[in-house]
Amino acid sequence: MGATLFTFKQYSISYVELMTRLARSGPEGRKAALLGMAVLVLMSGVGGLPFIEDLDDVVDGFMQRVMGRNFSSKQARQEFFADLLGEGAADFVLRGVTGLPGSPVDVSGRLGLGNMIPGTGIFQKKESYGRDLLEIAGPAGDMAKRTAEAAALAAQGEVFGQRGALATISPVAARNLLIAHDMAMTGSYQDQQGRKVIDTTPGEAAFKAVGFQPASVDRVQDASFIAQRMISLNKIREGEIADKWARGVYLNDPAMVQDARSALEAWNQANPESPIRINMRQIFQRVKNMRMDKTERLAKTAPKEIRDQVRAQLEQGR
Repeated sequence: MGATLFTFKQYSISYVELMTRLARSGPEGRKAALLGMAVLVLMSGVGGLPFIEDLDDVVDGFMQRVMGRNFSSKQARQEFFADLLGEGAADFVLRGVTGLPGSPVDVSGRLGLGNMIPGTGIFQKKESYGRDLLEIAGPAGDMAKRTAEAAALAAQGEVFGQRGALATISPVAARNLLIAHDMAMTGSYQDQQGRKVIDTTPGEAAFKAVGFQPASVDRVQDASFIAQRMISLNKIREGEIADKWARGVYLNDPAMVQDARSALEAWNQANPESPIRINMRQIFQRVKNMRMDKTERLAKTAPKEIRDQVRAQLEQGR
């Protein structure tokens, strides 16, 4: 079971096992282990140290769930080293040779050992835990997901191209070639929906073709990921507070309303850089929806063009 789940973790596991055996083998072995860790930091930075991303997930989960903070360990680490050393030196410390000015590719993503334990992202508050569950399922889970997606695309007639069925079911090396081809043709890197991420050069397309993520793309994706997590957590917490507030109004429960107000105040005090603003219009809209029966709520979510047909269908089930 473990051999299947950790198929793509063999490099990481072997490296950590090697460092552990060296550290236990006497003075010379400890020197060799320190050298091995130094090489790891040089190539992938502090962010590539073993288990650092897993620890980040646990710390972030504690800060978000227990302390009520919109917190990212990765962002806090970046800000700390930037204040201490300056932007350029901090980039090198955190990302190794990838952070050097002019570095063409992301080496840290290939050599870093930060994510050793699958599924630790479940500790964080987020809208979906599908990716974390897929990590736990391992390669078999990823293959099953891509097979289902490819079948759906094929049924729609989308077979070829970077986002077609064949590309979806293909090995990573083949997908990299397709992405590189699009980069060369369009002069830009695109996300899974075909939207532009950043302009790229023919050289970066060549690096992608052999399996290396261009450093410029990695920086944008990394920054975007941190920003998206901050936005997502704000929306999740805002929804929780507004729902509780509205339910208190709906049930005519002043204590519940006060709890929601207190939660809002506590969040804004703990997170002055990412405050939440809730107006009474939001609350009244939620209360209005609570007072509707299910058929009314469902009909309201339908596009205007088919709303009458949806209402007629729902009426048959009354």
